[in-house]
Amino acid sequence: MNISVPVKILCIIEKFTPERGGAESYTYDLACFLLQAGHEVEVLTSQSSVSDFKGTITLCKSLRFPRSYRNIFFNIAQKKKLKEANYDVSIAFWKTEGADVYFTHGGVEQMFLSGNFSSVSGMYKYFLILKRLLNLRHYWWLHLQRHILHNSKVICISKMIEEDIRTLYPKAAQNLVTIPNGAKFANEIDIPVDKNALRSELGLPEEATKILLFIGHDFRRKGLYTTLDAMKYLPEEYHIVVVGAGREVEAKRHARARNISDRVHIKGHVSNISKVLLASDVLVHPAWYEPFGLVVLEALSYGLPVITTHSTGAKMFLDESIGSVVKAGDARGIAEHVEKRVTGYNPEVRDMCIAASRRYPKEKSYSDILSLLTSIAEEKKLKH
Repeated sequence: MNISVPVKILCIIEKFTPERGGAESYTYDLACFLLQAGHEVEVLTSQSSVSDFKGTITLCKSLRFPRSYRNIFFNIAQKKKLKEANYDVSIAFWKTEGADVYFTHGGVEQMFLSGNFSSVSGMYKYFLILKRLLNLRHYWWLHLQRHILHNSKVICISKMIEEDIRTLYPKAAQNLVTIPNGAKFANEIDIPVDKNALRSELGLPEEATKILLFIGHDFRRKGLYTTLDAMKYLPEEYHIVVVGAGREVEAKRHARARNISDRVHIKGHVSNISKVLLASDVLVHPAWYEPFGLVVLEALSYGLPVITTHSTGAKMFLDESIGSVVKAGDARGIAEHVEKRVTGYNPEVRDMCIAASRRYPKEKSYSDILSLLTSIAEEKKLKH
């Protein structure tokens, strides 16, 4: 099917709330792209905060309590709606039966759990494992995942996700297509910028001459505590700026226990993330499990080198010249690579970082998804 021929596309997501970021924001941006490309778009969701959407939003009412089971209730409710809807092709951004395409935003359940369990230690780790094993929802979730991977076309958002699925579900290999998330480029900016002025605006002390940046909401899984552990091995001039809505009290307690509180600056939600990126020297994203990690590409687009882990999908965009990939939980290794990367302004490294981020722009990602959707719609028409 020619992409110029209008296609009726159904997008399925539990919450159509782009202000939350993540899959919700990505779904909204993609849906707007599809509309601008001349296609009809309907969003099937249980909750929406969008008022200016040019497509159709269909609310799928489902039970909201108990909270831990509402994704099951939504899955049951949307199956009926899916049969009633009028569309050429459907794409799900949530573990959903019946969709033509499944977008693996959340990665693979087994790998997510492995990373989550590895991020804690002691008796609490065994408590989490036991709690999961005794939860019937866990087995339903695994069954649903297997069914989806074997019966839908699957968009893997990183090579890491594709490899994980091939290993755990070899029969699903023929359904896989890798389409990485695309980056939103930084606007053209004059570099070098006045980092000292930007740091003053952020309320950082004058002695903070080398700045690490951490961005993420789930502090533990994204590796903040590992990063704070790494701060112990770094000289006093190294400070860290933390952006995100995580467990701030727990993070401060972790920093206090390591006697680094004066070098840890937790900013919570920041409306102008550009200033924070430009004020920093390196992004540290040592996630225990991250299916992609769009923040990696965003940092690169500002000329910022990145330190991440083997458990982060966006590692595929890094090489030795612009970043480091370490083992999750390796605080000392992070510290060593931070000192290696923070060497003052280097226009050559800055240009290589920006070039790496532009290897896969968001428009390319959206276009590849559109091509996949239109080809599936054509195949379905030919069958009927």
